[in-house]
Amino acid sequence: MTIAETGKKARQLRPGIHLLVNRGQPFKIIYGAGKWQCYTGMWLFSDYIATQLDGRLPGRSFTLADALAWQSPQYDTPELLLVLEKLKANVRHASAPLPYYEHKACEVLMLILRNIHYEDCWQKHRKTRRKNYLTYYDRTYIIKVKEELDRNILAPPSVDELAVMVQMSISKLQHGFKLWYGISIAGYIREERMKYALRLLWDDGLSIKNIAAMAGYENASKFTAAFKRVHGYSPSYIRKSFGL
Repeated sequence: MTIAETGKKARQLRPGIHLLVNRGQPFKIIYGAGKWQCYTGMWLFSDYIATQLDGRLPGRSFTLADALAWQSPQYDTPELLLVLEKLKANVRHASAPLPYYEHKACEVLMLILRNIHYEDCWQKHRKTRRKNYLTYYDRTYIIKVKEELDRNILAPPSVDELAVMVQMSISKLQHGFKLWYGISIAGYIREERMKYALRLLWDDGLSIKNIAAMAGYENASKFTAAFKRVHGYSPSYIRKSFGL
């Protein structure tokens, strides 16, 4: 799937949560020929934001323009994915009244703003100590490591291989990754796999054991424990909540 906006370079979307801030300019969503696509979309208009949020955020205001500065780690999270998947379930079954969807839209905004607040606090904390300093080259290598993980999150390189790739010691790589992204390498891999697994729950032709194997787990019990650690609920519970 590709998004093409007037005056901007087209961007291809990988599986995940993506943000499009549009100010009335034409845009296109392009689907690959012969490929089945499924996604959940939420459109938030400036008048809704003004009605819901004006005067409700202590010490600050919020406008649609603020969203231009949002980064994917602030909105492409397991928690937001679960909210959107629940929305998809209710849309498919037409099982909720309009106020439910309004509440969920506000919940999405609040979760993003909370994540931004946490990130601001984390950035301030890491700047208070010399050992938390990352050079420009350190940051470049850390970002390269994340890109390598994203390319093959289901069978990622080992930490040893990643360290060799960017010519850093294992301890420096692990410390730098957590410092920059606020999560360990192992934790990031687990979260991304569990986000992938959450989407697979929609396929009722797959058993939990099948999904565990597809997410890189040989043991279904360990998969369930990891899934619950990330999403807060077991895979079977969430599947039932989807009405499957």
